[in-house]
Amino acid sequence: MTLPPSPSVPRRKALVADLTASLAALLAPKLWTGVYFQLRLTDQGLDGRPQAVDLNRISAPPDQPALPPFRPALRDDTAPGARWFNRLTIE
Repeated sequence: MTLPPSPSVPRRKALVADLTASLAALLAPKLWTGVYFQLRLTDQGLDGRPQAVDLNRISAPPDQPALPPFRPALRDDTAPGARWFNRLTIE
């Protein structure tokens, strides 16, 4: 019986490199799926509703650290039931 030739060393290295790159892309954090809670003061404490944010905005230090990273124009209301937590209350 004749066995097929084994893959060459350069081919194996290329295969390992491809698998490593694929796994890195698969396991890398997805920074665009953040949650920000817009809080408002009530008689009982704070009540918050979830808003979607792009976490890539905080993946590097800001140019102006004194400014909040997520001004209202950069937040979107989430659809009811789209998140596990639909409300945040602090009493």
